[in-house]
Amino acid sequence: MQIIIELLLLLGASLILGELFEKYGFPGIVGNILAGFILGPAIFGIVKPSSELSAIAEVSLFFIILLIGLEVTTNLIKKNIRKYSIFTFTGFILPASLIAVFLILVYHIGATSSIITAIAIGTPSISIISVLVLRYRLMRYQDGSVIIASTVISDIIAFSILAVLSNSSDTMYIVLALAIVFIALFAIDSLIKKHAFYIRRFFNRMSLTDSGERITFGLIIAAGLVFASIFQLIGITYVLGAFFAGMLIYDTIMGKKFYGRVSRTFKRINYSFFIPLFFSIAGISAIFPSGIYIIFLFIALGIIWLFSIVTYLMGRRLFENINPVTGTGIIGSRGAVGITIGSVAFAAGLISINPYSIIILGTIILSLSMPLLISKKDKKNVKPLNDYKT
Repeated sequence: MQIIIELLLLLGASLILGELFEKYGFPGIVGNILAGFILGPAIFGIVKPSSELSAIAEVSLFFIILLIGLEVTTNLIKKNIRKYSIFTFTGFILPASLIAVFLILVYHIGATSSIITAIAIGTPSISIISVLVLRYRLMRYQDGSVIIASTVISDIIAFSILAVLSNSSDTMYIVLALAIVFIALFAIDSLIKKHAFYIRRFFNRMSLTDSGERITFGLIIAAGLVFASIFQLIGITYVLGAFFAGMLIYDTIMGKKFYGRVSRTFKRINYSFFIPLFFSIAGISAIFPSGIYIIFLFIALGIIWLFSIVTYLMGRRLFENINPVTGTGIIGSRGAVGITIGSVAFAAGLISINPYSIIILGTIILSLSMPLLISKKDKKNVKPLNDYKT
């Protein structure tokens, strides 16, 4: 009975705070995280971390990552490589590398903990950035696709680093496995596209009945579980498996109308249950970091803000239609991916409570501050909430 009450408290507070933040133009997950932080040991101590909540968070994370994968296609990775590589470099690789070096050399924290903390704070999040790109109608331009693609590559790199560090004793094996996985991913994707007509015809038949839609929904979940299980068995985090499974499912093989219905179903389940629960559970595990970590937090944030200037300068040269200030604010946003990496690493014992807490607080601060850069002109073009949230 206790777990039911805890879920009710977490879900209720998370939904309320999430909607409040969305109403005022900030990412809803900030409210979700704060709900857990307030209810958890850091402030009121009403809800405490437990094995039951951890298990629910694991299931929630699977559905969140599968949804993130659904919003990504391999075509995004293949197009505009030069442009998006630059933003991946300035928006993620450079600041994360500098943060990791600083932690190792100045704070003398272990390499694994330093790198994970750096990539968790430093990686942009496709779940947040895709919402911002859609909210401000930036997908009308090629520049919007470039922002999305740079974020996808950053997230894949971040998940891959997590996979390697989670199995540091078998680094070469994991690297080789990841290389094979990437090759297999594009090979499977190519095969799907080659037979897209027959696959689409199958989905068209399934879309004609309610039972067909339910079966399709179940097949997608099963595919995600299969990929996640395979990744888990070969020693790579299941998170990357769920992400790749989602990438192989897109509208050109299902038909736009049917894909839209399935995608909306996934989004409604995630936005109403799994996302608020996962991030509130992530919040209850955080504490106020000790003094030395607070100092590090603001140094890390300073590094990210500094490299945002570099991103802005690159945006002035490379963006053709988007205001470079708006682009910088969007690329600098943080969210689900960083929290996911921190949560997985914390659960596996790869980082301690203080680094985990600065990941949580860093994500909150960046999620609140970076969108403030979005130009007033773009804010006037904002879409209604329902247009992008469901």
